Amino acid sequence: MLLVGDQNQLPPFSKWKDADTARYTISLMARLASSICSSPVPGARRGSELTAAPAAAAPKASGKGKGKPGSVAPGGKGKGGKGGGGGVGTLQEEVPMQPGGAPSFMLTDQYRMHPTIASIVSSTFYQNKVKTAAITSKERQHPMPACFVNVAGQEEFRDLSCFNAEEAEQACSIAHHCVNYLGFAPTRVNVLAFYNAQRDLLEKLLARDGIAEVPVVSVDSMQGREADVVIVSCCRSGGIGLGFVADPRRVNVALSRARESLIVLGSAPTLQVERIWNSAMRGMQKFGSAFELQNAVEQALPRLWAAPRRVEDPASHRRAERSSADRAFDEPDEGRTPEAKLEQRDSDVLDDWDASDDDEEAPAAGGNGLLDGNIDLNQPN
Repeated sequence: MLLVGDQNQLPPFSKWKDADTARYTISLMARLASSICSSPVPGARRGSELTAAPAAAAPKASGKGKGKPGSVAPGGKGKGGKGGGGGVGTLQEEVPMQPGGAPSFMLTDQYRMHPTIASIVSSTFYQNKVKTAAITSKERQHPMPACFVNVAGQEEFRDLSCFNAEEAEQACSIAHHCVNYLGFAPTRVNVLAFYNAQRDLLEKLLARDGIAEVPVVSVDSMQGREADVVIVSCCRSGGIGLGFVADPRRVNVALSRARESLIVLGSAPTLQVERIWNSAMRGMQKFGSAFELQNAVEQALPRLWAAPRRVEDPASHRRAERSSADRAFDEPDEGRTPEAKLEQRDSDVLDDWDASDDDEEAPAAGGNGLLDGNIDLNQPN
């Protein structure tokens, strides 16, 4: 049996309230990797603490879990795999098998992210073992690939979910700038929200600003997806604790979805108390507001810099990982020459469920990361 994925990203999800203490939120891969099968650990521990060893090799990344050796590099591919642009991943040496565990390999080449973004993800979650393939380093040209905007907004709660009006306004301003100044197609810009209330607010503001086509996606739903520009709204500011905004597996997903540019909005004093955020923010350019960021972008890049480019036929020239829309080039119909088309990401993936309804995230509870949301049980993991 071959297990494929990344136990360092999102864990299994269950609406059963006792799933966490019963250890049902620990995947089979994580159990094998941590040798929990043969060595039960006294007391209940969260799945994010049980990634002591790697799990499996994989032809493509975006599995589930947090971030230690033995995982699949986000955007990585195995030898001969066709996912995205079809690259060759580098297998590290086999990791010694733990008692009750399984032999495992780690893919170390990633084909999705700008090297700067990949470096942040690698150092924060993968012990600096994830590297960027040469073809991807050549193609990712954004001079400001990883930015942090410090927003002095105030978190508020509605229906046990969190929102931050000031942060939402600035996120929309940045999205508008990406579309109208840089020339990104709206579907190539994704806004990520950790909370449903913030997602709803962002959708209304984007529609007000005339760019309703920009997808607003929950972090849980973003796993397995990617975009050229990813704007992450952290939302938490001035309250007690960070809730699941401090969950390393969710932060890993949020930071590893962007191809060209990652922009994080949040309260620096609030986020920096957590090791993972402190580590990630060290690799980002810092700005005091969306306006300051936009001015810096206009000094670094000409107008319409990111206008859609023609995509070459990968049969004649291998490219870095693209969207699922480009995969039609891999195996053209017999006798038909594939036509050049504009590069764009596939935004037709439904975002009809969200594990971040966070019933436990009321201010009094402080948030413990156990979520309860609407999920289609017929959807694949």
